[in-house]
Order: sequence, then structure tokens, then C-alpha cells
Amino acid sequence: MSEEETAPVIREVEILKQDTVIDVKLPVDYYFRFNQFMTEFFPAKDDQHLEEIIKLVQEGKDDTDVYAYHFRTLLSFLLLVEDQAREQGHTKKIKLNITTGEKVNTD
Repeated sequence: MSEEETAPVIREVEILKQDTVIDVKLPVDYYFRFNQFMTEFFPAKDDQHLEEIIKLVQEGKDDTDVYAYHFRTLLSFLLLVEDQAREQGHTKKIKLNITTGEKVNTD
């Protein structure tokens, strides 16, 4: 090997196995952070762009737009967490004012 050629650097790394399911215990605060990211920080250009992204996801065309693709990835994760929480009895029903986002006190 000449001075100009360098030997490849080989290291052992750990990767996830394909086609497997990972059981994870997820603190609800972490779920809320993902949810907050989706509603407050996701890089949609404006409200109309977000509506277009949602429409592409609903129509199954999320593979045609990079924003829709990543939005669906995050949305799928949140829905998976919600389904598991519901299945495990970790959800409850509340009354919510959809206009203001405020919880309606029914006590």
C-alpha cells in the first residue's frame, strides 16, 4: 500500500435487526413531547401547507412528498403509542372544548 492510499477503518457497530418488533416502555411525558413537536414545530410552511400534507397522508400519497412522508412517520408513531396505551388501560375520557382546547370541568 502506498503512502497516498490509506487503509480502511473497520469497526464493529450495533444495528437493529430487520423485521422485528421492539417492546418499549415509554414515559407519557416523552409521548407529549412528540405530540408537541407535531403540533408546534413540524416544519410546515404555513397552515395551508400542513393541510396539503395531511391530505397526502390521508390519500396514501405520503411517499410523493418529503414533508408528508416524515409527518406520517411521526403520526404513525403517535398512533401506535395511543393504541398501546388504550389496550393497556392507560387512557381516560374527558370533555374538551374543541374551539379553545380547554378541558371542560364536569365535576
